[in-house]
Amino acid sequence: MNIENTQAMVIDFQERLVPAIHNNREIIEYTKILLKGLKLLNIPVTQTGQYIKGLGGTVPKISEITGEKGMDKITFSCMKNEAVNLRISGIGRKNVIICGIESHICVYQTVKDLAEKGYNPVVAIDCTGSRKTADFDAALLRFKSMGIYLGTVEMIMYELFEKAGTKEFKEFSRLIK
Repeated sequence: MNIENTQAMVIDFQERLVPAIHNNREIIEYTKILLKGLKLLNIPVTQTGQYIKGLGGTVPKISEITGEKGMDKITFSCMKNEAVNLRISGIGRKNVIICGIESHICVYQTVKDLAEKGYNPVVAIDCTGSRKTADFDAALLRFKSMGIYLGTVEMIMYELFEKAGTKEFKEFSRLIK
C-alpha cells in the first residue's frame, strides 16, 4: 500500500446509528486519528450516509474532519450506489481503506463488492463496529476468509508513511496516545 494508490471510505457514521454501536466512543476516536492522518497525506476520502433522512447526518466529530456531510445512499453496499461507485472509480486508486458502521452490513457488503471489482479493500478494524460484538466478530471472520487485509490505524498509517522524520509523520505521531 502506498500513498499514490490509496483512497479511503468513511461509511455511515450517522447521528442515530453511532450511539447504538458497541464501543462507539473508541471507534470514533480511532477514526478521527485515521482521518487526520489521511488528510496529512492528501489521501482522498469518500463519505457516505445510509438513508440520511431517517438515520441523520454524519456525527460532528467525523464531519468536522472530512468537511463533508456524506453521499446519501439506500443500498447497503456503497458500491451499488451509482454516485459513490463513480466517485471511487473516478479517483482511480486501487487500495481503499475502509472505516465505518455497521461491520456486518454496509461495511461487509461494500468490502465484498470492492474486492469483486478488483480493488484492494483494507479494513481498519479499530474504526469499524456493529451493535453486537457477535456481528462484528462474524464480519472479521468473513473478511479473513475472503483474504481481505485487516489492520489497525497504526498499522495502516505507518505503512503509508513508510518512514519517520517527515513533518507530516511528526504531526501524525502526536495524535497517537
